[in-house]
Amino acid sequence: MKNIGMLAVLALLVSCNAEKITTVKVLHSLDSDALSGEIKVNSQKLNFNGSSGETFEIKGTYPRNLSMDLDYTHAEAFYANSVNKLPATEINMKFEVRGYNSEKGTVDLRREGSVKLQGEKFKLTNCSNTVDFKVDGSELTIDMSKFKSLASCKFVGKYKNHNRIGEKGRLHNGFGRNFFKFDSDKDMGLEASYAIRSQFSGYVYKDGEMAEYLQKMLTKIAKASDMPDLEPKVYFINAPIENAFALPGGYVFVFRGLIEALETEAELAGVLGHEWAHVTERHGTESVSRNLKNIATKYVGAGLVWAQFNIFGAAAAYYIYDKLEEIPLMGFSRLQELEADKIGVQYAHEAGYSPYGLSKFFAAMGDRQESWLELLVSTHPRPSTRVEKIEELVFNYIPYSRDAVVTSEDYLEAKETMNEIEPMPYYIAMRVMAQMGGLVEESIKSSVRKKFKLEKED
Repeated sequence: MKNIGMLAVLALLVSCNAEKITTVKVLHSLDSDALSGEIKVNSQKLNFNGSSGETFEIKGTYPRNLSMDLDYTHAEAFYANSVNKLPATEINMKFEVRGYNSEKGTVDLRREGSVKLQGEKFKLTNCSNTVDFKVDGSELTIDMSKFKSLASCKFVGKYKNHNRIGEKGRLHNGFGRNFFKFDSDKDMGLEASYAIRSQFSGYVYKDGEMAEYLQKMLTKIAKASDMPDLEPKVYFINAPIENAFALPGGYVFVFRGLIEALETEAELAGVLGHEWAHVTERHGTESVSRNLKNIATKYVGAGLVWAQFNIFGAAAAYYIYDKLEEIPLMGFSRLQELEADKIGVQYAHEAGYSPYGLSKFFAAMGDRQESWLELLVSTHPRPSTRVEKIEELVFNYIPYSRDAVVTSEDYLEAKETMNEIEPMPYYIAMRVMAQMGGLVEESIKSSVRKKFKLEKED
């Protein structure tokens, strides 16, 4: 992925008794080889290699006569882990002088600008807040230290920024999106996980090196999430299925086949971050709420009385009870899946892992036809769509770090221990997977009946 940011800066620095500027210094806080480009000072072109503090000699010019363009690009080291080649991100800024303090060398600027990401212009968004200028004698300093990523830029729209970084999770409650309080998430998840563990106790592991490794890893990710005090409960399923799923309240199940298919620890961190985002975003009970509302609208209409969300009219209870047997309550929407991708990548990154792991996982999948089981469990976006959206987010909003973990000895050792146990045959695994889906669905419906006191009168 090559991502080029274009800063077009027009600066008029007006001063009294100012020296001519003969030196330009560029400061930034990015990795030394993550930034390079060209500065145009009046008609002079200066190429910089990305090192912060780099200085250039220019023909002497007074501050009031200075105009400047700055084009910058992230170097190969930054996007070497990416899959896609994304169009450039363009950042345009203009500065107009309102005042200049020749003693302090500070400039009071009127700022404006715009940002285009993949050709789409962001409304009320600009990065002018990330650049400062200072004149010290004959030296002009261009300070870009505030720029870490597009998340550093000023956003004055409805959300903090385009991808809502920094607003990672929102605890959805209320009639609009979720009828349940989080205690209900915990109760539903506990009952459904108990049903799975009871029926498939020979294949579901809470102990053992891989299970313990998964628990340790997801605990680390959870601590970096929007619910740092919620302890995850992770289970390893010894089946050759490339899958993982999360239940409401913090219960996560990971299949052996998924781990065997992954090349790096960062990929696993991305998948676990995605599953944990389903938990923190409360997608499980949100989906149940959506489907209950759909049943009520289609079959009951105005006859449904919500009253505190826990009392149904007698006629409504009759119809809801019947339709619960026919219509699935679980199943994530495409929007929920994309939301979990976006939030999960942030969780993995903040826990110290490379944020490119999840996109690499989806890239390896390719746009293959979804199996009947995947279609039953949820409606997934195409892998290529997910890769593009994830990498757009990572490159533009998550600061590059050489310290991000791609893989580790602990991961490789835990993966090796799976060879000590024999997996169930694939044909049995497919049957078990379908049975697990049925168990979860029936358990959730049982919880809903209890919650809303749904009983069918004789």
